[in-house]
This record gives sequence, C-alpha cells and structure tokens, in this order.
Amino acid sequence: MSKQRITCDRPTYTAPRERYGKRTLAKGVELLEDTKVTGLNNNVLVIGNSGCGKTGSYICSVLKNIKSSVILQDVKGLLYDMFAGELRAKGYNIIKLDFTEPEKSQGYNPLAAVKRNKDGSIYEPDVKAIADAISPVSSGCKEPYWDMSAASMIEFAIAYALEALPKEYHNMTSVLELFHTYIQNNGDAYFVKWIKDNPNTLSTRLFSETQATRPSDRTFASTAGIAASHLNCFNMKELRYIFNNKISVDLADIGRRKTAVFIKTSDTEHNLDNLVSLFYTQTLQALCREADNSPKGRLPVPVHMILDDFGATSAYISNFDKNISTIRSRDIYASLIIQSLSQLATMYDANAAKTIINNCDTLLFMGCNDPDTARMIADRASKTMDNILCMPRDKVYVIFSGRQAMLADKIAPYSMLQKDHQISI
Repeated sequence: MSKQRITCDRPTYTAPRERYGKRTLAKGVELLEDTKVTGLNNNVLVIGNSGCGKTGSYICSVLKNIKSSVILQDVKGLLYDMFAGELRAKGYNIIKLDFTEPEKSQGYNPLAAVKRNKDGSIYEPDVKAIADAISPVSSGCKEPYWDMSAASMIEFAIAYALEALPKEYHNMTSVLELFHTYIQNNGDAYFVKWIKDNPNTLSTRLFSETQATRPSDRTFASTAGIAASHLNCFNMKELRYIFNNKISVDLADIGRRKTAVFIKTSDTEHNLDNLVSLFYTQTLQALCREADNSPKGRLPVPVHMILDDFGATSAYISNFDKNISTIRSRDIYASLIIQSLSQLATMYDANAAKTIINNCDTLLFMGCNDPDTARMIADRASKTMDNILCMPRDKVYVIFSGRQAMLADKIAPYSMLQKDHQISI
C-alpha cells in the first residue's frame, strides 16, 4: 500500500524541513504538518475506546517523528521513560512536571506568568484566568453564581499577593495562606490598612466586591467553602516542591526553542485535576501572546499539545472552544484524544463540544462502543452503525476535512520502537 500524503498543488512554496514534520496516522497514511501545503489545520481528533492503542499507535508515532515542541500528559511516566533521552539527544529541552512524585519535578509557578502593564500594575485578565481555571463554572451548572463568587475570592488573594507582598512570596503557597487568613472571623482586618493606603489597585476593587457578601454569614461561608475546595490541591505539603521551586517553567519559552513537557499525573486520583487544567490554560495563553509578539505573528518553534483523555477533568482548558479556532495561524495545534463524544460532553457544553470537533480537520477513529460516536462516524464514512461498531481491531478510519473517509490498517502499538530496542512487546 503506497503512502498517502495530504498535499495540495502549490509548487512555489517550499516547506522548511527543520520547522515542520509529518504524522503517520495509519499504515500508508501521513499528514504533513505544514498547513500551507495541506490547506488543513493540524488539529487531530483521535477517538478510541480503552485498550485500542491510542497511546502506543498514535502518540508514540507522533513523538518518534516530531519536530515541534510538544506538551503531553504522561500518566505513570511511561512516555517520559521511552522518549526523554531520545528527544534530549535531538536537542530538546526536557521538562518534567511530576504531580505524583513532586520531589522529582521541576517547578511551576502560575503567578510567574502574570504580566505587568507599562505602569507596573498587574494585568488583570491574567489574574482572572488563573482564578477561573482553579474555580471553573461546571458544565451545565444552573447556578454559576457560586463558582464565580469563589473565583472572585481566589482572584483577590492572587492580586493581593502580587501587589502587596515581596516578589519572593509571589507563589500559590502565599495565595493559599492569604485566602485562609481572609476567610477567618475578622480576617479582613489583616488587609484593611494596605487596602486603604493603595486605593487604585486591583486588590482594593476585588476586596470591596468580596466584602459585599461578608454580612451574610451563610452566603460568605458557602462561597468560602467552594473556593477552599478548589484550592485544596495547593494545600498539600508535597506539592510545595513544585510551587516553591526557584526554577520554574517558562511557559513562553516552549514556543522559542524545541521543548518537550511531560506532565505526569495519576489516572486514579483526580484531586490535582485543577492544577493540570491551570497549566494547560496558562500555557496556551502564554504561547498565543508570544506568537503575537513574534515576527509574522507565529511562534519561533511550533507547539503540539497532545491532550490525552481530553474532555476528562484533567484535560479541561478554559475557553478552549474559542481558542482552538484561532491558534492555527500562530503555529499551535492539538491532538485531542477521547474515548467517545460523550466524554467530551462531560466537560464542555453541547455548543462548545461541537465547535471543538469542527475545528479538527483530521479525525482518526480507532473503535468505540458508544452509539452516538458510532453514528457520527457512520455518517462520515457512509457506512452502517453495525459496520462501525464491528470494525476489526486492526483497522482505523482516517477522515480528512473535505475528503472521503478511508479505512486503513492500524499502526501496531509500539511497533515503531521495536527496532530501537526501547520497549519489548
């Protein structure tokens, strides 16, 4: 079977080889990553139920041939063990954020990504983005007031830490301590003097807003309780290895030089999901800003975000349905890996989920048991649902935007590593 490369006739354009690579989606089916050649965006939606080989077939194939920077969630650290050495030898800067064994992790300080305005004041949208990522409004929530109020309380603690405390205290540990001080009986007294002396600050405005609920004990206590539950992940002493590390990840640098970020998390404990969500949200924000400040409005080095179990809490990115529509021109792209459409709907509402799917010009289907997912693939492939649900395990459907679906042979999981003796099957 000859290889099928997705290209279009533009003979005057030559792709810089060091900038763009290619992805092998199935045996004989490749996707070139230069969008000027393909006319497609580089966002890929990978759908496959548990055990179908999404990691061993797709992710490993991508990492084997990658030329961009990459950010990926690495449950159990398997991918780090397989690829970190190889990528380092190719000149990649290797970053490991380990939320299961924090003492082995590099640092991550969310407050370091908050930029300053020309007058030295903090940039409010950055502060709000952190608070909203920590305390997101749940999908389908009928009363968003509580989550939004909790986010405002967290936003005040962040703003106060950045405006009132010395630089060495600009971290989430300080934010947590300030929050706990504030919610105590008469805890607001600790902040009053600084607030009065600095009336034209973000902290002062947010302080007034949060104080408005304090006379109502029940409302204030409920809001504080929600905020505390969202901040709970920052209260673990083990994680201070990450948050108080003097050497923290420079998010924008991921788009300046070839970098591989491995985010190690647990697949059974989800109390750190908000941290992973925050990292993804801030990283995307920082990369877009870096691209906008770069020549031609694109990153010096493209960035590929591999979002495994996307739609699960740990992969949630605030406003991703809006951002995915605009990142192509900045040379940022994503592989969204889900088990079914219903998994995506657990974290994003129907319209947001539809927008995300519609912004993936390539779909790799590896099998499922979900009727709704099977129905969508059946429509795209002009097959019956039975054909889709009974698809052989060694086959995949590859669907490119504007082209007919093709049934192809699946890449045997981890087969691309056998020749290097990196893994035994």
